[in-house]
Amino acid sequence: MPRTSETGRSSALMFIFNNIVRKRSIFFVTLGIAATFLLLPSFVFPDTNFSKYCSDAYEKDQQCPSDVCRLKPEGCVPKPCYAIDVASCPKDYCDILKGCSGKKVCYDKIDDSLLMCGGLAYEGQTLECCEGFVKRCGIEFYDGSCDMEGKNTSESVAACIPCGNGICNQFENRCNCPEDCGQFELKDRPKQKKVIPAVGEPSKGLTVQPKNP
Repeated sequence: MPRTSETGRSSALMFIFNNIVRKRSIFFVTLGIAATFLLLPSFVFPDTNFSKYCSDAYEKDQQCPSDVCRLKPEGCVPKPCYAIDVASCPKDYCDILKGCSGKKVCYDKIDDSLLMCGGLAYEGQTLECCEGFVKRCGIEFYDGSCDMEGKNTSESVAACIPCGNGICNQFENRCNCPEDCGQFELKDRPKQKKVIPAVGEPSKGLTVQPKNP
């Protein structure tokens, strides 16, 4: 009989302990979910609202507002921020930054509130680059030419890169970091394949001289 009482007491204690653990787990899970939402970047004008603005405008007038939207097979959709003219830049959805050209450009909002400094490919302008990184502009094309402004592209603002460490790293090229990636030379120019025309067909751009009688 005493043994049964001890068993019942143990079961009761185990039930109370499990109940406490379960409640603590629910509490910490809830706390974790809340913290996750607090850490997520918040936008006053989220993408869903921007998309709705474009689609609603098209449904109303059958006109896609070309200043901030573009017409695609799936309908009237928002332009990327970097493709929007600075005069029409929707400040609640996009941001206005200093571009590689030295002029202001419309660009994606960058939430750097949790960062101490700008790491690899950081394009914000609130923080300085981390140690060992510098801000550079420049796009290298296949033929070796450079675009140092990147107008209306995702490369229109400077990004932090580890230029100067002697290694041509990711996001580096001969335009934004010639120190590491070298200078473009003629020998690096891609070779064009010679197209041999079919028998009896002259090559385009070539003048076929008639044979002497």
